[in-house]
Amino acid sequence: MLHNLLTQLPNTSYPSTFQSVFPNNLFFLQFIFKIAMRWFMPSERPADHVRIDPDYPQEEEIALGNEIEHSFYYWFYFPKNTIEFLEKYLMDEDPDVLEKWKINYLRFIKRAMGNIGGSRFISKNPPNTFRIKTLLGLFPNAKFIFLHRNPYEVFFSSKRFFWQTIHGLKFQEIDENTFDAFILKVYQEMMDRYVRDRGTIPKGNLIELRYQDLCHRPYSIFREITERCGIGVDADTSRKVQSFIEQGLSHVVKTYDFPRDYLEMINNRWGIYFDLFDYNKIIS
Repeated sequence: MLHNLLTQLPNTSYPSTFQSVFPNNLFFLQFIFKIAMRWFMPSERPADHVRIDPDYPQEEEIALGNEIEHSFYYWFYFPKNTIEFLEKYLMDEDPDVLEKWKINYLRFIKRAMGNIGGSRFISKNPPNTFRIKTLLGLFPNAKFIFLHRNPYEVFFSSKRFFWQTIHGLKFQEIDENTFDAFILKVYQEMMDRYVRDRGTIPKGNLIELRYQDLCHRPYSIFREITERCGIGVDADTSRKVQSFIEQGLSHVVKTYDFPRDYLEMINNRWGIYFDLFDYNKIIS
């Protein structure tokens, strides 16, 4: 939702869903490929019914994995190797590996900006949470938005979405207990890296937001972000954003029951994040 809201801003570029599938075919017969995509792809993501379209913004991790051998999202196809991909593509800080990634990432962004137009690039890519220092090396004045959520909801939302999604993609079978352990491990490593590196972001360039606040007052959160980033919003853009929000009001955010046999597991592994971001812990 936040990704879609920010890409309503004028003079803004972003990776499209089309670009994520065809990263090297942005300027030749693009309309033919988009017709084919709309014909074959669903209009909503099956796991959560969020609308999708070739022109909608997408996460660049998908596209990078289609260009070079460097993407954590390979785990969608080979879920049993999730921790291997985590360590190789997100936790390895080898300078040569990072340099290769930076070269391709810059190339990708330039192609996205050439494809969409606009001088401001909007990225929404969860694996980049591991790459704060690398991103600052490329873009010293980049603005970072960190959207956090109740850890219990993070676990059950992640499990529901990814478990349903991989069934149409995976080349390996994986049992549910192993899958749960991978969710706990990846999120823990991601949050630890974020807490370690967020202090390197220049003062005023980091915005931390609660997911619940975004759901309850999306337009005011949008304005808060644009004001803190020094982005002016004219009347036409304001109406466009408000219209976009109204169109999405029919989407129902999933609510979860928290089975007691999971509470202790989540509390033990993720307990520190309840305190860091002021969420109430449930003691089973």
